[in-house]
Amino acid sequence: MGRIQASVASPPKQARSQKSLDRLLDAGEALIIKKGHRDVSITEVARRARSSVGGFYSRFRDKDELLRALHARFLGELEDLVESLERSEADASLRQLVHAGLTALVGRLHSRRRLVAAFMAAIANDPRSWQQAVLERGALVQRFQALLMERRKEIVHPDPDRAVMLAFFVVLAAVDQGVAWNLWREKDLDEVVAELERMVLSYLGIV
Repeated sequence: MGRIQASVASPPKQARSQKSLDRLLDAGEALIIKKGHRDVSITEVARRARSSVGGFYSRFRDKDELLRALHARFLGELEDLVESLERSEADASLRQLVHAGLTALVGRLHSRRRLVAAFMAAIANDPRSWQQAVLERGALVQRFQALLMERRKEIVHPDPDRAVMLAFFVVLAAVDQGVAWNLWREKDLDEVVAELERMVLSYLGIV
């Protein structure tokens, strides 16, 4: 899920094709982070990627399709993050897992805040074409919730399943809004993580 691959017949061509695609994605992401999605032109993306406008259109119909490809790649990175937590925090307590997950999530989204804001705006403006992306994000959320529920015995709340789900929704809403509106400075991120962690643990009944 979330991986962008070039579909070309022979391996050498496929490798070159994937590199070309990666350069376009990297260029688009860098420009969106710098200027915002609305102010980025296809010509700029092609130039930064050392490609041509024709090369861009051979991959994407328009900037919106480029943005969806970037979102798929971003979801792939978040999937890798969840897999990393599953491996590295296998023996961690729920408190430790919440801290590790929040630290990684807040840091990752803050560093790409303009890109995330572009994703959110696009989903709000055209939910039908972004439906699959929303479903894929939901699947990642459920996967992390399942990771927390493996520590069900540590949760004091009388309805652990509902509590974990609601706590996660509140965290995502807070992080999405904080990132989209650029409410946090880099030096404040540790404090933001600490407050979100305190909120989640208190709600789950872990003191």
